[in-house]
Amino acid sequence: MSSHARNYIKSVIKHSLPFALICLSHQASAQYFEIDKGPYPFQFTERSYEFLRNPDMRRTPLDRIHYIPLNITNESFVSFGGTIREDGWTYQNSRHGFPTAPQNMHDTLLNSRMLLDAFIHIDEHLDGLVEFGSFYSPGRNQPYGSSDVASARIQQGFVDIKEKIGTANVSARLGRQEFFFGSGTFFWIANRQNIPRSWDGALLDVKSEGNRFQFFTGQETAPAFDPFVEHTHPSDVTGTHITTPILEKTLSVDEYYYHIHRRNQTYGGVSKATEFGDLIGIRPNGQVGNFKYDADVGYKFGTLGSNRISAVGAMVNTSYMFKDVDLQPILGLQFGYFSGNNGYNTHTISTFVAPYPRAATLNYAGHNALTNLIETTPSLIINPSKEVAFRIAGQFLWRASVHDYVYYPTSTALTATKNNTARYIGTNLLASASWLINPNTRLFFEYLHEFAGPAITLAGGRGSDIGVLQLEFNF
Repeated sequence: MSSHARNYIKSVIKHSLPFALICLSHQASAQYFEIDKGPYPFQFTERSYEFLRNPDMRRTPLDRIHYIPLNITNESFVSFGGTIREDGWTYQNSRHGFPTAPQNMHDTLLNSRMLLDAFIHIDEHLDGLVEFGSFYSPGRNQPYGSSDVASARIQQGFVDIKEKIGTANVSARLGRQEFFFGSGTFFWIANRQNIPRSWDGALLDVKSEGNRFQFFTGQETAPAFDPFVEHTHPSDVTGTHITTPILEKTLSVDEYYYHIHRRNQTYGGVSKATEFGDLIGIRPNGQVGNFKYDADVGYKFGTLGSNRISAVGAMVNTSYMFKDVDLQPILGLQFGYFSGNNGYNTHTISTFVAPYPRAATLNYAGHNALTNLIETTPSLIINPSKEVAFRIAGQFLWRASVHDYVYYPTSTALTATKNNTARYIGTNLLASASWLINPNTRLFFEYLHEFAGPAITLAGGRGSDIGVLQLEFNF
């Protein structure tokens, strides 16, 4: 290896690992503990390769595919990259052991994801992205779900038109894309599942002096197994997301409104009805010294069939990092409340169902739904090095209403719990680890053991065990 290559690798490690630690600490404080990408964020458009404009910086094979000059304009280039991810999962009684759910027996499966990206930058006014994906799940039973398997599909494909108007940077993104706003608690791209969620639609993004306004509309895509085939769009969504900085670093507030139209929805005692739902919410977040906080509070209204919706949901995450202590421990506390119905035959549905809830907020396994739930999660994260973090946590779970079902993602009612009025669902014990092997590669592990409570056991269910081992390479 040449001295230039060695110096370049040392420079990458020197600059990327502190960045990875910052990102990991942020994720950990939010209790999501999903895989942070270090210098390679999951969304390809968040990666910037403009620094490779200088030919002297293009020293490795990856540099050469990340920046290929074009002759369209003086600054035009194309960038190629992607992701390879392999998951290994093991399940025991994944749906609390209820005999009506076929997934309850001991099971193992593999998920395989490959994404190939082509990003083109014409000039400061025009960008474009095409992302091809191939997704397999060996051993999974058919029929495949829309988040499991697709032999080949366009995961994203859009143009980004940009303009500066006064102090505002304005972007209009048209085409297939992944929407992500704020913490993602109520609106998430579902990176945990094999096929991330994407929409066919438009996004208007306006940034000015720290303020941000986003308006979006789209139809959720529904992949099929056959190449480049889609099922019928399962939902339509339109909304706005506004970010307002109040005090530098100390307080920022997001305000948002989502309107969603979904068919064949079943929750709150109503089966296969059309939903016209509206969610208004607010998200204060910030940092005071070593203390971080992030809170989402939302009110859901609208109609489900002939029934009125009136429901509330809230998720609060706090953490404190001991920066001057060995292993830099982070103490976290999470609290969630998601309302449930007050009966199965009522004209007002109080069961909270977010537009696209982030079940991985609770645990990467997505073992519990953000529906009819009260939960609290104390946690401890330690960082023995800049590349490695370990997390242990305990989750204590109750039904918000004993006159509504216990729910399983995605807001699927466990009907056996209907006539059981016990409130305590159970306790989850979690152990997780994340290792940034190098700037491109991360290894992630999580194991969940559930001690089932009376809301489960009195209905005939039992405890669960779920484990995942995930290796991801981004390039």
